[in-house]
Amino acid sequence: MKLPLSYSIGAFAKLTGVTERTLRYYDRKQLLSPSHRNEHGHRFYSEHDLLQLQQILTLKYLGFSLEEIAQQMSKEGEELQASLQEQHRLLLRKRQQLDRVITIIERMQGMAVGIEQIDRNLMLVLIYNLQHEEAQRAWFVEHISKEAADLFFLTHWEEERRLEMEQQLTNMLMQLVEFCKQGKDPKDEDVLAAARKSLPILFAVLEEAAEKFNVEEKTKLMEKALDPVLFPTTFLPEEEVFIGQVLEQVSEEYSFRSWWEDHDE
Repeated sequence: MKLPLSYSIGAFAKLTGVTERTLRYYDRKQLLSPSHRNEHGHRFYSEHDLLQLQQILTLKYLGFSLEEIAQQMSKEGEELQASLQEQHRLLLRKRQQLDRVITIIERMQGMAVGIEQIDRNLMLVLIYNLQHEEAQRAWFVEHISKEAADLFFLTHWEEERRLEMEQQLTNMLMQLVEFCKQGKDPKDEDVLAAARKSLPILFAVLEEAAEKFNVEEKTKLMEKALDPVLFPTTFLPEEEVFIGQVLEQVSEEYSFRSWWEDHDE
């Protein structure tokens, strides 16, 4: 009669490619216990244990947690099939989330092109806005119009042109924040020069908005723009004042009317 094969924990680990530490952990979690121990308490594994470990690793590969694997190991085939269907649904959702995160990171990297060092707070708030852009857009559609949403988020622009604007505005904000930290005057020529570089493309957007938004829409937009949840900002109060003063100064140079004012007045 052929005796069943028995493997020490070291041999079993080498055979399966699973570390001894992991095998001990599986034992403590009662997920995979050795078939027997000798008088010294040493673990020994059988071919049956090898099959069980393979099943554990397969379920782990499919994305199940160890707790879920413990439950699956006791289920019949029909129940496991239903669990696989649910796991498939969850993984699809996770893939969509990962794709979204990758897209946001790539867009953020594109916005930061040409900036040697971006302020951490500004970077995180930009990422937050990218993350919640769909919710922000939905608010525009519900409370103003789809046309307003398309215009505000520049969905009607070519990708290259939109990226150029995002890069310029990000770079301008970074420079203005740094000038503020340095104690520069808002009317300093270096400060104004940094703002002037980005304003033509920004004004093109605002002029377009001024032509298409009516008074009620502009009022709603300005009220919601101050909502710290929908449109958060991490600028310090003095930085917000500084940026506002700089943009006001340069706007006057361009003889640009505030875009939310009614052109018919």
